[in-house]
Amino acid sequence: MTDPPLYLTDTNYGPWAFLMKSKLDKIGAWQVVTGEKRLKEEDKPDDKVEYFRRDRVASNELVEHLDSNHLGYVSQSLSETEASSGYSIWRLLKHKYAGDDHISKDLALEKFLELQYIDSTANFIAEARAINHRLVSAKVGLDDQVKTSMLLRKLPSSFRSFRDVISVGCANNTVAIMLNRLEKHAAQNHLDRVSMTNPQHAFLATGEKIYLCPHCKRGFTICSHCDKAGHTEVNCFEKHPERRNALKSNSSASSSKSKLGAQAHLAFTPVINTPPHGFTSEQVESERNFQAMLANPEYKRLHPNVEYPQPTLVVVDIRSLHDNRNTSSVLRQNSSGGP
Repeated sequence: MTDPPLYLTDTNYGPWAFLMKSKLDKIGAWQVVTGEKRLKEEDKPDDKVEYFRRDRVASNELVEHLDSNHLGYVSQSLSETEASSGYSIWRLLKHKYAGDDHISKDLALEKFLELQYIDSTANFIAEARAINHRLVSAKVGLDDQVKTSMLLRKLPSSFRSFRDVISVGCANNTVAIMLNRLEKHAAQNHLDRVSMTNPQHAFLATGEKIYLCPHCKRGFTICSHCDKAGHTEVNCFEKHPERRNALKSNSSASSSKSKLGAQAHLAFTPVINTPPHGFTSEQVESERNFQAMLANPEYKRLHPNVEYPQPTLVVVDIRSLHDNRNTSSVLRQNSSGGP
């Protein structure tokens, strides 16, 4: 069983070029592709025929190892005659990924600055190797110590111990050696398996939608049916309208019974130790964070069809409530004929 061919993509030019060098050298077309061997006027006709044959065979070998995007790029960038030349195809791709002009330097540096650790150590290492090869090929003036330091800063907090070890004891390592150490460190500590936050784990485990608020960094459940925050699909009134009617009937029947109890509870609640609204400080803070999440522009952009309810939490001024109680007490004493 043979391995599938290695196709050129946007991130694997380095290993692809190494493989193609071996294949082209095997068929005797490497010097033709790189331009080391060129046609001369004094060459014999048989030598010219052999040169064009090798150039055409090289083009076939290169085309067979291009993905669909690069096939379109080559066909649109070269003429029909040049597209059949291995020398022209190799020169075009080398200029794109390993050029040393100002445009190639800017593109290579931009790719390096945009590199981020998203969800996988293996993907980060592969992208870092490809970008480093591009920096070296474009002759960007960054030494290994600077590139290593910038790559370490892109790692998440779970790699803090690795960053400390490299920064203190292996500061002079090349980028290739540092990436090899990173690969071994991630494999030994199973860091590539723990690459998701807790809200993402909850989403995969329960099937619920979790939104991580960029303001307070807390996760909130979003209904998977109506995409509204504050409830789940089981308690969704839009999916289960009978629950809304049952809740209204139950609340109206119990409102008269619970009204006096609620007033008595409020009357005997200590003014200093407990807030008059009956909520704990954690509940107040959670409600504020939830309202801040709803008001966040990023949340509104991700959920344009979600209705944003107004805050229902009522905060009462303790001092004003205390003054009102004293005033009502004085009025009751005056009306009863007290001093």
